[in-house]
Amino acid sequence: MIEHREGAAVTPRNQAIEILRIVSAYGVVAFHAHVPFYDLAYSGLTIFLILLTYVDCAFNWEARRSILSLSKSLLVPWLIWMIVCAAWNVRTHKPVLLVHPWVAGILSGTAPHLWFLPTAWAVLVALNQMKGRTAPVLLFGASGVLAAGLLVTAPLWHARFPLWSPPCPQWFQASPALLFGVVLGLAGRVPRAVLWGVGAVLALAGASLLVSPITGITVPYLVGAACVLIALWLGPRIGPDRVNVRPLSACMLGVYLGHPLGLNIIGMATGKHSLTTVNLTFVVMLAVTWVAQRYVPLGSLAFGKPEFWAGRRESVIREVPLST
Repeated sequence: MIEHREGAAVTPRNQAIEILRIVSAYGVVAFHAHVPFYDLAYSGLTIFLILLTYVDCAFNWEARRSILSLSKSLLVPWLIWMIVCAAWNVRTHKPVLLVHPWVAGILSGTAPHLWFLPTAWAVLVALNQMKGRTAPVLLFGASGVLAAGLLVTAPLWHARFPLWSPPCPQWFQASPALLFGVVLGLAGRVPRAVLWGVGAVLALAGASLLVSPITGITVPYLVGAACVLIALWLGPRIGPDRVNVRPLSACMLGVYLGHPLGLNIIGMATGKHSLTTVNLTFVVMLAVTWVAQRYVPLGSLAFGKPEFWAGRRESVIREVPLST
């Protein structure tokens, strides 16, 4: 998803981040298929969460995005897929809403992965309301300290997940990653002493996850955060003259939204928990998204907008990284 603006600064894309999006989307598909090492695959979601707030803070901090714009990018595809997955639930004799009461059911979605989009919308709306009203150093420090506190206390709140109704567990699990994305995005706007201080606090909090490893937290967070940091470091070394994967990474929103349906349908023939099913689902949903974005009327509403490479550099406001 991308927002164009007349006269916007011309900036090259970080191709390492674009590659990471593709790898992360594959990881999410593998996680939902429960193939071996699915806890490692869950790092894909952590990466998406970090990139969501990182990109908005790093590249869009001077441009407040409207609620209408965010709604078109996030809530419209969410509503479409809510209806599609609800129809699938009816066909397969499942409840339309997987969680009750109905408010929690709507926020959770008619499929387990759909909680992500309204959550992303709410986070970005709140973040954009802070632009121009909150000092970057204040938001940077508060986000870093809060993220560290959540990581250190993870054994306490993670143990209570069975007692909470979705999407509360998802919100708690997502919060440190979203906050870490804010920290990364604002890192270039704060004094060096504050940067190193908050960085040290977060490093210690991350190390605490190794003391008492938690399934679904330790590996996804440490691997996901490391992958993003490596991609940011590699970015300047992988220029668009060498490689451009943006046409593929722009399809990752469609892959994310459609993959549970693909896993169910393809899994009928190849087995729901096989690597073959994961590979076929990823490729099929990539192809479906590619075609829908370009040749199906209004297809971009459900699958995201296609973004063809228009040269070495693009004149855009950076995208929300939910092309995933």
